[in-house]
Amino acid sequence: MTALPYSCRRLMHPGRDAAPQRGQALSEGLLALMVLLLVWLSVAWLGRYQDILLQADHASRFAAFALTRDPEARPVDGVHGFFSGAGAVWRDVRGQGLFDRLHSGVSLAVGRNAVLPRTAQVGAPSTDALLMRQDWGIEDSGVLVATVSVAPGVSMAEGKSGSRASRLLRFDDPYPPAHRSTAILEGAGHASGDAQAQERVANSLTAWGRATELSQARGREIAQHAAPVDAAWSRPKPSFDWLQPWRGMVPNHHRVDGGLQ
Repeated sequence: MTALPYSCRRLMHPGRDAAPQRGQALSEGLLALMVLLLVWLSVAWLGRYQDILLQADHASRFAAFALTRDPEARPVDGVHGFFSGAGAVWRDVRGQGLFDRLHSGVSLAVGRNAVLPRTAQVGAPSTDALLMRQDWGIEDSGVLVATVSVAPGVSMAEGKSGSRASRLLRFDDPYPPAHRSTAILEGAGHASGDAQAQERVANSLTAWGRATELSQARGREIAQHAAPVDAAWSRPKPSFDWLQPWRGMVPNHHRVDGGLQ
């Protein structure tokens, strides 16, 4: 009698090999579910961390620009604002916030690099160029570096207990501390408005003051001799304030819809 192949015997007796495979699909499903859970936690953990680091980048830029405009500024409160509010709610797997109300996990450090030598400054080492750089505020005072350090979850880590397995493979641990920096070269001569620009020009003896005094002296002398003639024509007296009348006057080709181009 010829023996039937194994495949034929299995079709004739399907229940004979089913017993050893009982529960295998359930085990594979649980394993796949755990892997998916870890992937989901990893994506959420990394995305949250990247979002915090992006805010640290924005905060360092804000601090650097604020200090460049005003060396006496204290942008710490503005830096803390990047880590609070409705758009900055980061929580761990327990639902606890990663930053407390005092922002103890956020700090700001400001430093300045070495000043460029005179040979590398605008106008080289000339004495007149040195005076003009100082008058106009364009002398290099070093590269300003604003560094924002963040340590998410460190202040909230106290009181957490349990084994590493119960803490979901360290997804509940504090995030690694990180630092984000922005460097800006100061001394570009920018003014915050017309008043500051005119004040800076007026206080510059080398570029404006000495020439202005000489011109005004000659102008007043001529105006004194021309006053009787101008009076007959009812002409207004000449004004020697050559800065104030220009305040707020921007050429039209620099304006777009009422604003600056």
